[in-house]
This record gives sequence, C-alpha cells and structure tokens, in this order.
Amino acid sequence: MKTKKEKTNPIDLFLGILFAWIVVLIFTQVLFRYLLNSSLNWTEELAKYLFVWMTFIGAAAAFKDRMLIGVDFFVQLLPAKYRRLADWTDVFLVTAFSLIATVLGYIWTYDVWGTLSPALELPLALLLYAAFPTASAIICIVGIRRLLNNDLSNDREEEETAL
Repeated sequence: MKTKKEKTNPIDLFLGILFAWIVVLIFTQVLFRYLLNSSLNWTEELAKYLFVWMTFIGAAAAFKDRMLIGVDFFVQLLPAKYRRLADWTDVFLVTAFSLIATVLGYIWTYDVWGTLSPALELPLALLLYAAFPTASAIICIVGIRRLLNNDLSNDREEEETAL
C-alpha cells in the first residue's frame, strides 16, 4: 500500500489519450461500415499509426517503471556489490543503445520525409517512423537520470531486507 500520492505521469497520460483515440476511431469505423454502409478509409490507417506510437511509447514507459522483462538468474547469484555493478552496466548499456537508436532513428526519419501515407496523405515520417526515435529518446533520458541519481536498483535491496 502506497502512502504518498502518486502524480499523474505525462507518459501514462499520453498513452491513455492514444488509447482513447484508437477506441474512438475504431468505433467510428464500425458505425460507418455497418450502420451507414460507407467505409471511412482514413480511420483504420490512423488507428494503426496511433497503435505503433502507443507500442513504442509504452515500451519507454515500461522501462521507466522497471516493468520490462529480464532474466536475472545469474545476477541473483552474485554478491550484493557485483549485483550493483551489473545493474549499473545494464542501465548504461540500455542508455547507450537508446542514444544510438535515437540518433540513427531521427536520421532515418529525415531520409524518408517525402513519403506520404496512402489515405491521410500526411508524412509517414511523423505519423509512423518518428515513433521509434522518440521512444528511444525517452528511454535515453530516463536512463541518464537513473545513472546520475544512482537509482539503479530493481527493488532487489528492498526484497532482501523484507525477507
């Protein structure tokens, strides 16, 4: 049970808004298709792009909340000081990879700028391709904050003291 109030996280709020838009778009598509016998070609396309954004930003939120899956069997066998080093190495490597992915992702997004989506006729660079480097940038920022604040534990110390 948490005693202090939890603040609304902007990433989680953004994911909730994306999810709500997807539901509205799909519901609208179903209404038009089955009640009015007229299909909207842009709702399905936009829902797909929003789902891609939701997936990538959701991965960044999972990293922030330490909810990504990991295999720590061998790490648990290490003494406490080496576990801390393994946690630091883990966060450092994820942060370094996400920094590289951010830079390369934005270069790639810039390279495909002229491509338009079929139904919406908007740049796919913004609708689709920018999701990956944006999520990578969020992961990089979270990783740097963890490294600078020395906030590396994955609740191992709390679990060990509770036992």
